Formats: sequence, C-alpha cells, structure tokens
Amino acid sequence: MRNFIMAWNPIKWQWDNLDDQIQQVQIKGSIEEPWTCGNRKDLPIGSRVFLFKQGNKQKGIIGAGFTLTEPQEEPHYNTQLAVKGRAVKRVNVRWYLLEREPIIPLERLMLPPFSSRKWIFQASGYEIEKSISDALLTELSNLSKRKIFCLPEEETIHLGYHEGTVCSILINKYERNLQAREKCIEHWGTRCIVCGFDFGLTFGKFAVGFIHVHHIKPLYEIKSDYKVDPVHDLRPVCPNCHAVLHMRKPPMSIEELKLIINTE
Repeated sequence: MRNFIMAWNPIKWQWDNLDDQIQQVQIKGSIEEPWTCGNRKDLPIGSRVFLFKQGNKQKGIIGAGFTLTEPQEEPHYNTQLAVKGRAVKRVNVRWYLLEREPIIPLERLMLPPFSSRKWIFQASGYEIEKSISDALLTELSNLSKRKIFCLPEEETIHLGYHEGTVCSILINKYERNLQAREKCIEHWGTRCIVCGFDFGLTFGKFAVGFIHVHHIKPLYEIKSDYKVDPVHDLRPVCPNCHAVLHMRKPPMSIEELKLIINTE
C-alpha cells in the first residue's frame, strides 16, 4: 500500500457542502468524493490518503481515506479554466474520517516523528513513507473521536499502538483503533471471512473497501487494558454475518456460523 497527502485550499475552492459531508461520514461511515491529485499519474487504487488543509488560517490534517480509482484527466474544477481547455487529474477517494478544522495541526507535524517530511506543498499527490503514514494514523486515532464501520456494541477509544514483531494495540473502554482495522484488512483483505461477500465486487467502486471488523474475543468481556494482535484477534466480516455473530451471547464463533451457512 502506498501513501499520499491530498491538499485542500479553501481560498481556491470553498467546498460549500463540507459540513453536510462531514455529517454523512458520521452517519454512514464514509463518503466518496472525486479529488484532484496534481500531476501524479502513479496513484494506485487502494492507496492510503490523508487530507491536508492549506490556506491562510490553521493548517493541518483534516481527513483520511483511500483511493477507489486511478488518476483520470477531467475538465478543471474552475469553470473559467475549464472553458479555456484546462484539465486536472482526479481520483475518487473514500473518506472515512473528515473534519473542518485540523485534527493534527501543522505545528504538531513540524515535530517528530513527522518532521522528517516537509509539510508545505502546492498540490495533491505528495507521496509519504509508510512510517509517516502509520504515525499519522496513530495520531488521528488518538485525537479523533471518529468511530468507523462499527456496530453499536463496538464503540472505542484508542490508547496506543506498539511497534514490534507482532503488530499489537492497546484497547481500553471497548474502543477500536483505526490502525488495528487497517492491519487486520491488510492481512485478511476486505472479503467477509464467513460468507465470502465482497462489497466492491457486488456494488462496484463505490463500495470498495467497506467491511466490518470483528473482535474474536467479545469486547464486553474485557475488564482491563489488554494487547490485541490485529492479525490473530480481528477478522473482516460483512454487516449481516457480524450481526448474526452477535445475536447470541456470548457471540458464536466464526467456525460455528460457517457451519450454519454450509448446512442450510
């Protein structure tokens, strides 16, 4: 997976429906939005992207998501430039985290571990190292109240991510971490581990990457801080299978639900 910074400058583009789209992210879990990517041609589908707010006021990271399409040349978003034949390269992005003001302000980005990269650029499509991307995701998890693709019983707060041979996170107060989800999906993919359902294959590019993440150990059984291995303790499941897993207390195992599906 490659990692990029996308830019938004309110001086150049007002984004009049931003508040509505922020609300949609909070309700639906994500939104799809076409986004310019500068002169970048090699921006693969599934790349991780972070949205950087530019302009005269407070700058910083206001969003995170992933790309659904490769760059395509389209008429310029400025109608006057479009009339003159100017074009821009765009990709479709699914934003699963979006705010109006910076979650990570520029002042924080000027400090380690982010200071190894410059944070002044003219256009979208600025590639960053995976280590910086992982650090951004951890910081967003720490600072953002956003909860993505979660069932009601899965509300979470992230306390920290630990580097090491085994990828692990510290979970507290029934909270789930964005980075744990990504590590799980990076290993297992976005196809339901129970029934094999794939949102992208069924509904097209609009739904690529959508999936729930299920804790094999029920969250309500956690009485104190514990470390979770995203690869061994989490699994991608579709919303239907996820709901059925939780229809019983304690939740049935993935193997049990597979057996039910195969014998029906």
